[in-house]
Amino acid sequence: MKKIIIFAATIFAAGAMMAQTFVSTEPTNKNVVLEEYTGINCGFCPDGHRLANELAAANPGRVFPINIHQGSYAANTYTTQYGNALANQTGLTGYPSGTVNRHVFTGSATALYRGQWATYAPQILNATSPVNVAAHATLDFATRQMTIVVEAYYTGNSDVATNMLNVAILQDNIIGQQGGASANPNQQVDGGKYRHMHMLRDLVTGQWGETIPATTQGTFFTQTYNYTVPMTITGDNSGSEVMLDDLDVIVFVAEGHQEILTGCRAEMTYVNAAPMIKDLKAVVVENCEIEFSANATIKNMGDSPITSAELTYTIDGASNTYNWTGSIAAGATGDIQLPVISGNFQSEQTYGLVVEFTGLNGQPFNGGSKTVNVSKAVYSTTAPLAFTIKTDNYGSETTWKFMKADGTVLYQDGPYPDASQVHDYTFAPTETGCYVLEVYDDYGDGINAGYGAGYFTLSNGEGRLFRDNGKFGQKAQYFINVTQILGIDEEAQQILTFYPNPTHDMLNINCNQTIREVSVFDMAGRRVMSLKGSRSSISTANLANGVYTLSVTTDNGVSVQKFVKE
Repeated sequence: MKKIIIFAATIFAAGAMMAQTFVSTEPTNKNVVLEEYTGINCGFCPDGHRLANELAAANPGRVFPINIHQGSYAANTYTTQYGNALANQTGLTGYPSGTVNRHVFTGSATALYRGQWATYAPQILNATSPVNVAAHATLDFATRQMTIVVEAYYTGNSDVATNMLNVAILQDNIIGQQGGASANPNQQVDGGKYRHMHMLRDLVTGQWGETIPATTQGTFFTQTYNYTVPMTITGDNSGSEVMLDDLDVIVFVAEGHQEILTGCRAEMTYVNAAPMIKDLKAVVVENCEIEFSANATIKNMGDSPITSAELTYTIDGASNTYNWTGSIAAGATGDIQLPVISGNFQSEQTYGLVVEFTGLNGQPFNGGSKTVNVSKAVYSTTAPLAFTIKTDNYGSETTWKFMKADGTVLYQDGPYPDASQVHDYTFAPTETGCYVLEVYDDYGDGINAGYGAGYFTLSNGEGRLFRDNGKFGQKAQYFINVTQILGIDEEAQQILTFYPNPTHDMLNINCNQTIREVSVFDMAGRRVMSLKGSRSSISTANLANGVYTLSVTTDNGVSVQKFVKE
């Protein structure tokens, strides 16, 4: 991370200022710099992100969150070389914690719990600052060079002789993993991912900043930095790219390593910016065909509207070109939905879909490329179906749905107790067609992340269709193409009969084949009775009143029919 001071600091009295500057020389109140210590495996951290965002939104231009990933919850993901040293001086005892201007409000530690930030921030916002700070930044997209000009003016005397100027590089819109994401739904994105904001990526001025030589009333100080934006951050195992248009610069002045006097956000100017593919998301085609689509988000960083674009996309060695027309204004973003891609694709196999920006407003254009992995699980089967799910030790995070492709839910269950347990269900749709099975983990780490080995399986009368090992993040999705309904036609009625229906205490069963197992399921699909071996009747006395499904397994398959308990 290259940073060069390209001219020496200037410091002189206000009366000697020869040129117009952009920092205010009038006394103003302090702004808040909220340093939040966080990590991807911290279940409560997204709630901290939410509270920090709400505090900033309630005080526009006055509160600047900085998310610092460090500690054991970070798992060396999104970390920097600075985070641990910053955290070590806070006295934090849990995550998320945050400091409001590194000020000690109570006790001896600067670390505050997330519920305290909004309580103590007004004390800072209502206090007069001895110094004002302002900054302008220019970012050249062609060279990845950022020039940052910082100015500070002392309207009063600092209580501490040594003040440090800090320049922090932050990045927004980093899409990745985050436990407890549901606590901050505004940041959740498709595919069970999380949109990280205000993330610390670098400190241009080093661990603790650079010394301001004089801190007395009337002093003006300016400094300019030339910073080369790296492609990735050293020490960050995520490998996430440093996107130029998502960068932010926060500047603040601190008394030594601790008390922050005030801060600001640099005004950003872009040079040599051009339209780009900002994001690429896989789009699940809601049917039982193995085909794919994607949505490309185009950000127009140029000076003129985009009225047409050519996108070339490649998957499994085959290339296609899509010509789009529309309007994306300068500085705006727009989504381009690619046509559905069909081919000789295999269920559950992952393919890399590469999209290149190859044309702009009727002219050839190199706007870069993005890649997204696409995969789809589709199974053709007869029904009824047996569904088994084993939760991990955090069953309260697990839910699921079995529904029609149009979203009509037929069966669902969860959350479960916080214990690793096996639950059995039967799905008995009455029509052939396309169905969807979705299993969700509220925390975002699936049901097999080291806290109990969860899984789920789906079977028909001939055996297991698939077993999911539970390592799926926030959502696992399977498409089920039911081609035949067994056990409800006239032939099945001849194989299996039962009476009385409705029943009260006993259900008598007649079957002209050897019975291997009898099961009863409620209307949610939950197995409420399972009896091995041949039998001619079952007791229904302990069943609650309602509609149930009787499933009888023989050597030739499974027959299911409904009965009523009164």
